[in-house]
Amino acid sequence: MKHLLMIVLLCAAGCGDGGPGGGGSVGSYDEAADLALKAMKEYEGILEGIKDKASGAAAKPKLEAMAKRLRGIAEGASKLKDATEEDMRKSEAKMQQGIASLSQKSTDYTMRVLDNPEIAQAVGDAFPAVQNEILKLRGMLGG
Repeated sequence: MKHLLMIVLLCAAGCGDGGPGGGGSVGSYDEAADLALKAMKEYEGILEGIKDKASGAAAKPKLEAMAKRLRGIAEGASKLKDATEEDMRKSEAKMQQGIASLSQKSTDYTMRVLDNPEIAQAVGDAFPAVQNEILKLRGMLGG
């Protein structure tokens, strides 16, 4: 039940090649937004594939890897110099695009979890971890 509450809260709050996922670098806010957008698209596909306990268990390592990848993008973006208005306008537009698309996929996933709580048990903390990283990126890049 704890996981279900976390899922609902995170979706309500914002329902994500991430080269930096392992600690690489990001050259600009625009690049960070591009990487985040690409990762969110892949994350949508992972969420769409989670239909039951078995597919949730199979997706868990993918979700954990996605959280790490998004964390790497955020770490890279945090090392950039202060963003200009133009930097923020561009990155915010990209993040809004990604969040708008991802929002429905996250809601669909949440509805499946409500119907089948075993999914949340199989996924564990991996879904909330990804959602938390997306929220961090939103704070840094807009959206």
